[in-house]
Amino acid sequence: MSDHKLQRVRLLDPRVIGHELSISTTTDRNQRTATFALGAAGSCPDRPSLTIIIVDDSASITAQSGHDPLAQRYSEAKRAIDHIGKSCNCRHEFVAIIHFDQPSPLDVPPQRLHRRGRLRLRSGLRSTGSRGSSDLTPALDKAERLATQFRAFDIGIVVMTDFLLTDRDPPGVVGRLISFKGHVHAVALNADPPQILRDAPHVSISTITQNSEPGATARAIFESMTANRAMSTTHQDHDR
Repeated sequence: MSDHKLQRVRLLDPRVIGHELSISTTTDRNQRTATFALGAAGSCPDRPSLTIIIVDDSASITAQSGHDPLAQRYSEAKRAIDHIGKSCNCRHEFVAIIHFDQPSPLDVPPQRLHRRGRLRLRSGLRSTGSRGSSDLTPALDKAERLATQFRAFDIGIVVMTDFLLTDRDPPGVVGRLISFKGHVHAVALNADPPQILRDAPHVSISTITQNSEPGATARAIFESMTANRAMSTTHQDHDR
């Protein structure tokens, strides 16, 4: 971290804050239908794995003109998890859902990717509909505790946000994200992520904009979840 100068993150006033498979999905906001393809999920990894998905439900994301430009982060996340889960027979791949708002009734603890686990995960892949927090710190605290509990696992973390953070120390929390022990994937929703994230060689960046193809969010999550799977394939639709 000493080689990089932390970029100032924009602050908002809290008051205003197999083979390729064709998949049809319904958007979260306007119920349009889009068709896209995900690659082959491959085979189960050699080591147990945990993917932690952190989601921002703040007003800057969820408003009608908000920063989820394709309006389908949740529906596409469900599709990616289901696609991989259907090929998992090892019972050693887990996914957890954490929302920026803490405590959140929609958080889902680590679940195996069997049918019951996927149904439990689907229940957490939605927004409460209320104006949410723009603080990443509480969710990252929880993710770090999970990583400690699952220290013998290969850990990946996916953060879906517009990076308009209202944390007391935004550069500090971004630095913690970069230092997270495991693969880090920043899914920037209609925003440029902090430069320090782009400069970190082990951090993957996916930027979702109005011009992104349907399935861009699903592919970002799919890529993170298949990082340690053998023979998986994915469409490259991310910054790096």
